[in-house]
Amino acid sequence: MNLKEVNLEDWHLVHKVTGECIGIDILKTQDGGSFNKVFLNELASIIGCTGNGSEKVLGWILKNKNNQNEIHGTQREIAKEESVGVATVARVFKALKDNGYLKQKRSGTYLLNPSVIHYGGVGNRLTILRVWNDLI
Repeated sequence: MNLKEVNLEDWHLVHKVTGECIGIDILKTQDGGSFNKVFLNELASIIGCTGNGSEKVLGWILKNKNNQNEIHGTQREIAKEESVGVATVARVFKALKDNGYLKQKRSGTYLLNPSVIHYGGVGNRLTILRVWNDLI
């Protein structure tokens, strides 16, 4: 199944009666029969990192995680790619770590908590969970 990638900043929902316009804050990726659905505003609020820059970083993380829940890239690389400051990336990563959503495997490689988000079936989740539990 193919999906078109869109820039969320280009899309808004408009209420038919009031004309109120709100930004879209849902990122959904799909490939094969599995998908991830995340409410970026809510996740940002839960970890205490609200704002456009933080949501860009969270969006990058979710778009770039592989099927083992790993993300590869230094904070500097992510900042450059998303046009945000390194301090913003560092703040989001620290908040994710402090809230139990992210662990660092090694320099430039991180693992997202499979109890919160994962791609694929139960078997894949359990495999990732074993790796997660082995990380300090």
